[in-house]
Amino acid sequence: MSHWAAQYIGRPYEYGAQGPDSFDCWGFFRWVQREHYGRDIPLISPDVGSLRQFAKAFAENPEYERWERIDEPEDGAAVLMAHASHPSHIGIYLEPEENDAGVIHCVGRMGVMFQTLPVLRQSGWGHIEFYRFKA
Repeated sequence: MSHWAAQYIGRPYEYGAQGPDSFDCWGFFRWVQREHYGRDIPLISPDVGSLRQFAKAFAENPEYERWERIDEPEDGAAVLMAHASHPSHIGIYLEPEENDAGVIHCVGRMGVMFQTLPVLRQSGWGHIEFYRFKA
């Protein structure tokens, strides 16, 4: 992949890390939104204790109001993912010209990776939602 996102593939996951050498999923989302889309996304404290508490903190954060749910993904969209019904993971939808579209995200034990939507679903992310920044 010659897309700008290629520079991040393989960077390690570290809980609470905000980049640039390592990230957690929220830190990576914030980094990419700021560096590549010019959007300043506020920090949600990694000290919330659990994924469930993090999801609740995200849903109650004023930042959530700046995004609208969309049916068809577009480049730069936030991708909320869940193994069950409540989102617990976030990534960014990309449409690289030379490759299939997909999601770049940072996953524990794997680090930053790019996966197409079918591969994400095969990996257990059965609930996937897309959100566009309303500006």
